[in-house]
Amino acid sequence: MSKLPAFAGDRVYNAIKKSKQKTSHKKLLIGDSTANQFFDNTAGDSEFYSLACNQAVGLCGQFFLLNNYLQAGNKPEEVYLVYSPGAFSNNLGQKHTYHYFLKPFYRREYMPLMTENVIKQVQKIPYHAFCQFPLIVSPAWAPDYEEAKKGNEVFLSPVSIDYLGKIDSLREQYQFRLYIVPSLVAQKEKAHISQFSVDNLDGEPYQKDMEVYLNNIAYLPDTCFVDDIHLARPWDYKPFMLEIMSQVKSQTDKNTEEKWRK
Repeated sequence: MSKLPAFAGDRVYNAIKKSKQKTSHKKLLIGDSTANQFFDNTAGDSEFYSLACNQAVGLCGQFFLLNNYLQAGNKPEEVYLVYSPGAFSNNLGQKHTYHYFLKPFYRREYMPLMTENVIKQVQKIPYHAFCQFPLIVSPAWAPDYEEAKKGNEVFLSPVSIDYLGKIDSLREQYQFRLYIVPSLVAQKEKAHISQFSVDNLDGEPYQKDMEVYLNNIAYLPDTCFVDDIHLARPWDYKPFMLEIMSQVKSQTDKNTEEKWRK
C-alpha cells in the first residue's frame, strides 16, 4: 500500500469539472503536468481554456476530458495537446495509475470509451474493482503496483496509439484544428528522445502531426529543472513555450493545406 498527499490529484478532478462546463473559449488546451506549469487549470487564461493535469491519466484520460468538453456543447476552433515526450509511453501500468486514472475515470460514464488495451491494463492492477468504494476512493491510498518494464521504453504505448486515433476522430467529427506540442525538455534526455520515431504510424492520419511534434522538441540546460521534467521557474520560459506552440501550429496547418491540395 502507498499513501499520497491528501490533495494529490486535485488538478485531475478540477480538469474533469471544468471539462463539463460551457465556455466561449476558442482555444482549448489539454496535457500533462508540464503543460499545467504554463497553463494552470485552476487559473484563468484569456486565450486558452486549460484542462491540463497529469500524465498519469494517460492519453485516454486526455481523450475523456476532450470528449467531455465537446459533449458539453463547446465548439473550440483549436485544440492544443501539450505533452512531455516521455508521457506518450504511459500504458496505464505506472505506480500512480490507480490514484490518478482509476479513481477519477474508472466509472460507468467512461466505460464505453475504454479500448480493449485499457481494460486489459486495468485488470492487471490490484483492487481495481474496488477503486470507487468510499473508503478506497479517498485520495490518501493506492496499492503498490507498477508493471514491470520489458526492454527499451517505446515512444508510443498501445494505449497512446489507441487514443491518438480517437482524438483524431474527434477532430474530424467536430472540425477543430489539432496541434500536438512538445513540452520543454532537459538536455540530458536528448540522447534518449532522439531515438524516438513514428515509423510504426505509417498511414495513420495523425502521423504528420507526430512528426511535427518530434521536430519541434526544444532542450534546456538540466539546471533549469527541479526534476527530470518540471521546470524550476516555468514562468520565465512561457514566451518560449508560446513560440514553440506557434511553430507547431504553422507547420501543422501547412501540412493540412498540402493534404487538401492532393
